Formats: sequence, C-alpha cells, structure tokens
Amino acid sequence: MINQIADRFIQHIEDTTISWQFYILDANIPNAFATLNGEIYFNKGLIKLADTPEMFAAVMAHEMGHIVHHDFEKRLAKNIGIATLMQIVAGGDATLVGELSKTLFSSKYDREQEAEADEFAIEMLERSGINPSIMAAFFLKLQREEALDVPESMDIFMSHPNLMERIDNIV
Repeated sequence: MINQIADRFIQHIEDTTISWQFYILDANIPNAFATLNGEIYFNKGLIKLADTPEMFAAVMAHEMGHIVHHDFEKRLAKNIGIATLMQIVAGGDATLVGELSKTLFSSKYDREQEAEADEFAIEMLERSGINPSIMAAFFLKLQREEALDVPESMDIFMSHPNLMERIDNIV
C-alpha cells in the first residue's frame, strides 16, 4: 500500500533526484517524520489510526512536503546556528540558554514548516484525485483519539500548528 500511494504522488513531484525510502517503526504512538534524502518513517500507531488508505496518504503527502522543502536540513542548520551563537554569547556554558532559545525560536519556524507541508499535502492530494478533506478527517480523529486539546496560549511552545487551525486551513 505504501509503495502504491508513493508512486501515485511521486509522479507529481518535479525533483526527480530524491531517493524515496519508507520505513515502518514498531511504535504505537501515532506519528510520522521525514529526515534526509527522501527517508520517511511511519509508526505502526499512525497506520492503525488511519481508517482508510486515503487518510494514510494524507500523512504521507504531508511528510513528502517536508522532504521537497528540505525542512529537516533547514531546521538542523538553524538549530546548529542558534547553539553556536549561544556558546559564543554564554562563554561556553549555553545548555539552559541554548535549549530555551531552541524551543522559543524554533517552534514558530517549525509551525511554518508544518503549515507549508500541509499546503503541499493538499495540493498533492488534489493532483492525485484524493479529496483533501480526508486530511481534516484524520486530524479530527487524531485529536479525539489522543485528546490533543492544547490551549491557544501554549501554541508558542508547540512545534505543530494547533490541530483546529490546521483543520480550518484545509476545509
């Protein structure tokens, strides 16, 4: 199923240099993440949570957006830059300041990457003949199953945009 969905999406991606690779991790937490050069990891918990192949496809399209936009590399470079700056400013003892800075400065950056990956996924689903509202349905299910009810005042600390905000952007 993973390869069939991937093949359907890859034909719509201009960058043909990406070496797409998909892995399933034996973890019950519903999560997926993208790293370098087309590597995408899906936890078994996420696969179980997706009621349909289309729900799973929405997550895959989102993670492919991270790869196409080189988000992992950008985040890595940014965090290394922040850590280096904190080392210079703090005279070598930047553990606490560095971690706090990464949290505060990276979260907004990460949320922007997540929003862009959502936009990519919507476009990819549409190009592939899949109704993008399935992504909103998956987010609603994720929110119900995981009781992910984070107050808006805590958004600054979140790496992902608020689920309701993401759902509103889809529908």
